[in-house]
Amino acid sequence: MMTFTLYAYPRWDDAPTRIGIVVGRRFRTLVQRNRVKRRLRAACRTLWTQMVPGYDLVLVAQEPALSAPFGQIQQELDTALQQLQLLKAEGGSAS
Repeated sequence: MMTFTLYAYPRWDDAPTRIGIVVGRRFRTLVQRNRVKRRLRAACRTLWTQMVPGYDLVLVAQEPALSAPFGQIQQELDTALQQLQLLKAEGGSAS
């Protein structure tokens, strides 16, 4: 069950990665939209220090994001960033 769609755009600079979150009107009330935004933002915050710089990320929320366990959202984000190679190598030396 996918809770979001992730788009990554390279910026070709060394500035920190920026993240945008899109929550459409498929979430009927403002309360639901804000809750989904908060959950996705919190999941991004946990991986923020591990992200490589120089990208713009756009997360488009899907309906399961409202009711999915927070751990699932974190796991899906971690997996998506690893597949796109947007996480720094663990235990690697700084260059």
